[in-house]
Amino acid sequence: MASYRTGVITQEQIISICRELFYQKGYRETPFSEICKKANVNPGSISYHFKGKQNIAQIIYCEMNQKCHEQLRVLFPNEDRLHLLLIGLCVHFRLMHMDANYRRFSSQIAVDCASIFLEDGYKFTSPLAYDFLKSLVPAEKYEFFLNASVGIEASVNAYICQHLNPEDFYNNVQYATELYLYLMDGSTLLPMVDDALNATQDLIIKCSDLKITVSRQN
Repeated sequence: MASYRTGVITQEQIISICRELFYQKGYRETPFSEICKKANVNPGSISYHFKGKQNIAQIIYCEMNQKCHEQLRVLFPNEDRLHLLLIGLCVHFRLMHMDANYRRFSSQIAVDCASIFLEDGYKFTSPLAYDFLKSLVPAEKYEFFLNASVGIEASVNAYICQHLNPEDFYNNVQYATELYLYLMDGSTLLPMVDDALNATQDLIIKCSDLKITVSRQN
């Protein structure tokens, strides 16, 4: 029992260190050796608990999404799945727009961990999106959507970096929402984006070491 508990503590320690390093330095910019040094573990220990740096990043990304959606469900208990999904996207793009470290992590992971995310099929990466899309999009279109969505984060990142004026945020959300949800009825969805943007207007959204907190202004 003690060795199991020790293993859990080691996993949590490694993930905690990686959250800090990936957020502050970047996923690509963090060498494996630095993770070992800062977590005070040997490379074999990380290989034992995780397959590698990509899998650690996937766990962090999934946990970050899950915790964010849990907070949104509390803040918006009466919203249906589609509205909650759009609100989640707006929160995501607000962070992409205002937090360069979050934007760097999201875009790097989308590209570098594409194969993992495709295998995952959003089931664990973003359960809310998975539940909604699987119920709406035919199986053959869903597979196409997953493949087409790879690299969107990087594209959005590049666009935002060139248009950092806060006034461009609305366009960022409009364009990105069309990309993410292009298989659905745009004429129905786009007006809902305005509602989602309004719903998040008064929220306090923060990210610290890849831990997102969402709350209402007092």
